[in-house]
Amino acid sequence: MIVNAISKIRGGEDLTVEQAQELLTHIFKNNVDSEKLKDLLEALIKKGESVSEIVGFAKAMRSTMTAVPLSTDDNAIIMDVCGTGGVKKDRFNLSTASAFVLAAADVKVAKHGNYGSKKINGSFNFLEALEIPFNLSIEELQTQFEKTGLCFLFARLFHPAMKTVAGVRQDIGKRTIFNLLGPLSNPASVKHQIVGCTSLETGRKLAQALSQLGVERALVVVGADGLDELEVSKDNIILEINNQDDIKEYTFDSTSLVSFSDKAIPDYSDSGKNAYFFELLIDAPALFALHPVMALLYLNAGAGFYCAKKVNSIEEGIELAKQTIQSGELSEFIHKFKQTPSSQKN
Repeated sequence: MIVNAISKIRGGEDLTVEQAQELLTHIFKNNVDSEKLKDLLEALIKKGESVSEIVGFAKAMRSTMTAVPLSTDDNAIIMDVCGTGGVKKDRFNLSTASAFVLAAADVKVAKHGNYGSKKINGSFNFLEALEIPFNLSIEELQTQFEKTGLCFLFARLFHPAMKTVAGVRQDIGKRTIFNLLGPLSNPASVKHQIVGCTSLETGRKLAQALSQLGVERALVVVGADGLDELEVSKDNIILEINNQDDIKEYTFDSTSLVSFSDKAIPDYSDSGKNAYFFELLIDAPALFALHPVMALLYLNAGAGFYCAKKVNSIEEGIELAKQTIQSGELSEFIHKFKQTPSSQKN
């Protein structure tokens, strides 16, 4: 099966959704030769992953993951906020910080993520530095979510089949199709999410994939300068998906919506520095009101509020983010979150 797939892909042919799903399911269930798996992933990189291949692989991921049911209400809005990663520069953990802001304003969030693949600045490195446990059982996560409206889903716990491809991904040493699948494979099966990516080409593919996978509302964000998050720029691009309606693509100029005193946004090389600064920021928000990271947090949390239908526009969402942070609600929420029994697990 894998030899035939490699041949098709090398010939420039896209796999159908069904073929891609069957292929990855086969890989997960069988001891596939690592060289053939490497050939497959490199062939996909060279050809460029198609929407059908992304959707098929995502369906295989979903069928093999350990599900984490969080609500019996089919109409409940539960958000995820994550990116595809691959950004070369060091930066602040905005998606995780935004998850806290959303939850502090009563938006339910099940954040899916992992450690950083190459640097110690991934979402779960950040949580570790904040001393927030995430190696929790499903029951503990459900209790945490019920009490706080927030939980963090550590990908390694819920996607055991990914061990099959981990070594080959590391050997290849560059982004593969699997980097696109994390945002499409949340164990809580969320229907509302923000997905950040670094290129418009990838963003368009992800938007189509999300639509085909049945998302109710999502924003795919392509930041300026190759970042996978909104920036203070006139060149942000957003692809908005509402059910299976046409995908709306538009430029989002944020330059007049937030203010900061220093345009040189600092680099944050590891999660420890990020966590230290985040704790300073939430405990003294007025002091850091014009810090560039605060501006980015307003923007990205604001987009999350809009995606979750908490507000009617990103602009309104930014104002709600400002209020949530500057009023002390964010600080109060995080301190309470750390006091919940599941959050104190050693």
